[in-house]
Amino acid sequence: MTEAQNHVDALVSAFENPLKHLDWWDSQSSQDAVVKLHSAVRAIRASEDETNKEIARLILGWTIEETSVSNIALQAAVKQSAISQRKDRIGQILNGLAEDEVMASHALVHLWRQRVSRCVRVADLPEWMRGCLTKAPGKVQWPDPRDIFWILLSAAMGQPTIVFDGAATEWLVDSRLDKQRNPKHQMNSILESFADSLSMTGSHVYTTEEFFDSLTQLGVSTSSLASVLRLMMMNPVRRAVVHSGNVLVLSDDDAKNIGRVIQRAMKDLKVQRSEIPKLLADQQQRNPKSVANEIGRI
Repeated sequence: MTEAQNHVDALVSAFENPLKHLDWWDSQSSQDAVVKLHSAVRAIRASEDETNKEIARLILGWTIEETSVSNIALQAAVKQSAISQRKDRIGQILNGLAEDEVMASHALVHLWRQRVSRCVRVADLPEWMRGCLTKAPGKVQWPDPRDIFWILLSAAMGQPTIVFDGAATEWLVDSRLDKQRNPKHQMNSILESFADSLSMTGSHVYTTEEFFDSLTQLGVSTSSLASVLRLMMMNPVRRAVVHSGNVLVLSDDDAKNIGRVIQRAMKDLKVQRSEIPKLLADQQQRNPKSVANEIGRI
């Protein structure tokens, strides 16, 4: 095999499973970024006791779901305040990575910011990445490749977490996108936050290209743009209507009033009155008879 073929094989392997080839990615990064990453791995664990490892994985996000500060404190026979102090320390390290320009230059962080950004449907991720999102199976030695994955992901995304939409579809998101801070309906809350950002001066019409460009700037992965639009249209969010290549993003006030939604659709999207019931039934899951009755009052 020639040197060129070896180089291509190494490159393909590095992209197919980056964590198995971290040395290669380190070699493509500045020495400062490499030192910063590996120093963070050591600092997050800080000590070899099992308690610290469980806290680290709780903060990183891939621990078993039953784990909590209170459970860790109970098992370790220490006060919750002691666990919370360690939790805060690790959180500060991770938050620092997300805001660090040196870490931003690491080749993997740069790649993931471009491909994953801050909001992506899990099904749109490569298979190896989906595998790293699984919960910890138990007593796994530190650092596991998934530990490295979540540390790098924190540097790339900010505060990565898994949430579900109304169809029970998994999303990997930066929880800081949720401006409304509604933990019970976090994906819907993030979608509402997107809509609020795109309708700050009132309901607004975008071309599809403009709309997708705006979502990209807000942090949505290019691979999940269509999925975000679909969710923004559907019940219960109902903040978007699409017609003839344009996207109407409804203000919060307009979205809550079916009469205003109809008027905006007719005025801003030029939808014919006769088309409105089916359009809103298909896109926003509204009752077409109720929409028709409302049209009769306008």
